[in-house]
Amino acid sequence: MNAFFTIAIAIVAAADPSGGGVDQVWANKARSALPGLIARRLEIASHLDEVYESTATVQSGVPVGNLKTSGRGTIFYETFRRGDDLLVKSVTEPNGRNPEETLVICRNEHYNFKLTKKGRDGEYVLVSYIGDPPKGDDLQRSAHLQMLPPIRSFLKALESQNHHTVRKLVWDAGRSLVVAEYEAKPPNDPRGCFEYRTSFDPARGWIPIETVTKTWAAQFETRFEYGYEIEGTVFPSAVELKATYHVKPAPPANTTRFVIRSLGPTRSSERDFRLVAFGIPEPMDAPPLPRSVIPRYVYIFAAVVCAALALALRYFAKHRGKGTGGLPCSGLVP
Repeated sequence: MNAFFTIAIAIVAAADPSGGGVDQVWANKARSALPGLIARRLEIASHLDEVYESTATVQSGVPVGNLKTSGRGTIFYETFRRGDDLLVKSVTEPNGRNPEETLVICRNEHYNFKLTKKGRDGEYVLVSYIGDPPKGDDLQRSAHLQMLPPIRSFLKALESQNHHTVRKLVWDAGRSLVVAEYEAKPPNDPRGCFEYRTSFDPARGWIPIETVTKTWAAQFETRFEYGYEIEGTVFPSAVELKATYHVKPAPPANTTRFVIRSLGPTRSSERDFRLVAFGIPEPMDAPPLPRSVIPRYVYIFAAVVCAALALALRYFAKHRGKGTGGLPCSGLVP
């Protein structure tokens, strides 16, 4: 009998060498790599411009009250980042009697503001203004950063932070992915436990391929498609989020798809993040904008042009004098 139990224990250990369903080899690799990878992505993203669109569809055709894109078609977004400065511009398609609507949310180092505009040719109206704004990475504002929340929550679970715990971590040989199951149980939170299941690709910087989040009220399935590589780092080209609800009365299931049309280094200047860029005067307490600095090559080019022009004028003046010196007089004698 003892020999039987010894063999059984050996078989279980061989089938699950990590113990408790957590492969400690992959856990250590992830724990070591993720902090640097997160910091690197945020560093690159802090100087990227992005153009993307989001389209929400409701399976039953019934509008969802808190679903912003419900019944409004596609929303087009532009995000601009310049260090801590952030500007998000969204344009909603016209719908029936509702004209095209533009919303601008902006943060610079001096203040935050929000603008709206009705119609394509309308004027911007200041909705809100906040001085001395708080800093943050504003992940929800950029489609290409939607892959960071699963990575961050997984890292918290690996380090047992904020009541996060890893329940299972295994290698999926068929897909060459690491599959992690982890949960968060905030104390005294009436929403209960949050359960996560995410598949990561460690060969490409631990990018999430798909993640499922379960709460007491809903389940969210997110899938990522990757098509951009900037400075050796992979970023998504599309993100699809499917939400289903199991509360009563339950809203209809809906799917939101984000498609990134362009992603690249920013071309924005400090002025682009100020109210004056939208035809609205700067606040009285805002510091003046710095004077534009003319690149050195402009001065060099101007000097070369001036020198060439001077030589040309000198040449023509010299040859003009030689050409008229031997001509006869007009015949008039003073």
